[in-house]
Amino acid sequence: MRLKAKPERNTHIGSDYEDFLREDGQLEMATSLAIRWVIAWEFGQAMQKPNDTQTEMARRLGTS
Repeated sequence: MRLKAKPERNTHIGSDYEDFLREDGQLEMATSLAIRWVIAWEFGQAMQKPNDTQTEMARRLGTS
């Protein structure tokens, strides 16, 4: 009877996508992009409310 060699351990089993991005050096860029997408989506949702114009939103944000 021959003994089988122990298979190499997969270091990515149990890890998550954030770990993968961190190891690949992409976590900061991916996080920044995700935040920008969420902010843009939230602005879009806010603009759907009746009587909310760009001018009114700018006033509430304290910008032009």
